[in-house]
Amino acid sequence: MVECGRSFRGDGHGRLRRYELAGSGTVGGPGQPGDRGAPEIEVTAITTGVHLPADGYGVLNDEWDYDEGDGVTVPIATNGTVNLYLRPGDHTLSLVGIPTNCAGEDVDDRFVIAAPGGAVTTVVFRVVCAPVSCTPTSCAALGRTCGTASDGCGGTLTCGPACSAGSVTASYDVALKAPLCASPSSLCSATTTGRAGMGPEANSPNTLGAACADGTSGTFHSDESIDAVRVRSTTGAALASGGAARVEVDVWAYGGYSYDALDVFVTTTPASPVWSLVATKVPTKALAQTLTVPLTLPVSSSSRYAVRAQFRYVGSATPCASGPYNDRDDLVFALAAASGGSALTNGGLE
Repeated sequence: MVECGRSFRGDGHGRLRRYELAGSGTVGGPGQPGDRGAPEIEVTAITTGVHLPADGYGVLNDEWDYDEGDGVTVPIATNGTVNLYLRPGDHTLSLVGIPTNCAGEDVDDRFVIAAPGGAVTTVVFRVVCAPVSCTPTSCAALGRTCGTASDGCGGTLTCGPACSAGSVTASYDVALKAPLCASPSSLCSATTTGRAGMGPEANSPNTLGAACADGTSGTFHSDESIDAVRVRSTTGAALASGGAARVEVDVWAYGGYSYDALDVFVTTTPASPVWSLVATKVPTKALAQTLTVPLTLPVSSSSRYAVRAQFRYVGSATPCASGPYNDRDDLVFALAAASGGSALTNGGLE
């Protein structure tokens, strides 16, 4: 079955599935376990220059109906080798996830032939990276009046005295069924690596009331997942009603990343959430990356808010978009007391 050119992957289709990273053993991919007779394609990435990508690239191969716009992405180091065991015949390989300061020759749809009989075909992708042009930001542009911050170019800005609010790592709340930062802070974060049993994500689906289950198709860190969610005050002060913040989401994007999208929602009533869409962002590359969405926290008397990060393959920006590759994670966070010390209700939880 194909949706927008992407095959829903399953067993029993005769597709070769074993890949091996050189020197690290089998990590899943073409061929049956122990079948070393399949044609081998040895892919090497050679990167020179400066400001090389730290996260490497992906090798996109056509083993899964690539002619229909689909493919399988296998991670490869910036300077490294990966072995693909594919069916005999013609194939096309592409090197994806190349940052904008780097360029390669013949990195898209490289034609190769997988020879039968266990023969090895060698493919080399060469990439050259130039210095990254960077204009430092300022404390004013960041809205910071305290503490230190990155200038975005490797330097550090001093924006004022130390900020009074610190960071809090969320803990899973059994009542909410989602991660919770129970005390006010300038940064609330949760790690949710993986999706629906793929990867180490605990307490899946990590959504309020355990509603809206994750999609169960695909492979960990080949297909879509949300790996972390953070809500950060942009002033350095504690998160508060009406305050300026941003939502940072670490995602793993599919090889065809232009079909992926991150939706960010917010609610002021975690006990009975009514979600409001903040923004939708599309990944800029395949594989791991952080997508950031500015957020002005709604004005409310609640002492707890929640955000929902939804990473989906095609579909629309609804709070629980169905799809076999979609992932959702909620994050509940406490807000600082209102000015004047007035009491706040607990988002309907008290």
